[in-house]
Amino acid sequence: AVRDWVGIHLELARRFIVHEREAQRVDPIGWRRRVSRLGELVFVLSIERTRLLEVAAARRSHPDEPDAVFRLNPLRHVRTQRQLAETDGAEMMARHMEASRVPVARELVLIGGGHSHVHVIRMLAMRPMPGVRVTVVAKDVETPYSGMLPGHVAGLYSRPECHIDLQRLCRVARARLVRAEAVAVDAVERVVR
Repeated sequence: AVRDWVGIHLELARRFIVHEREAQRVDPIGWRRRVSRLGELVFVLSIERTRLLEVAAARRSHPDEPDAVFRLNPLRHVRTQRQLAETDGAEMMARHMEASRVPVARELVLIGGGHSHVHVIRMLAMRPMPGVRVTVVAKDVETPYSGMLPGHVAGLYSRPECHIDLQRLCRVARARLVRAEAVAVDAVERVVR
């Protein structure tokens, strides 16, 4: 544990020094701006330090498991990509059938069809939540995948290849898709306009 702690702190110090040298080479600034930027960098490095310490602890406790970091603070409702890939189609269909038998007790409304909502819809398609009806409000039914945008500009991908069909994804997840623009959310009345 001590060796991990020392190694992580040395790595973070190295990253800090490399970053500062590069930043000063590219954009020499005054001491006030530099102190402000150093504060931000120290904050980011403290978050990275926590993550690296968790990963080291997970490797010590479960050395043969690549997803061991998720065992330290398990979130029962979250599944890793590997666990989802191991789920077969028949099992997914059985989960959908089971979830559809439970009366709707909650409504989950996702406003927009961005990356995080596409991921949530995909996860719900693979592992539906019984008693939850999902509604997606989005003005566009095709969501661009920004990671493929440079390839599209370079002519490597066509427009359909770098867009996610939100309507099809919602159909698979048995989520309702409302093609509209949300302009207001009334939290008290629990209404989206």
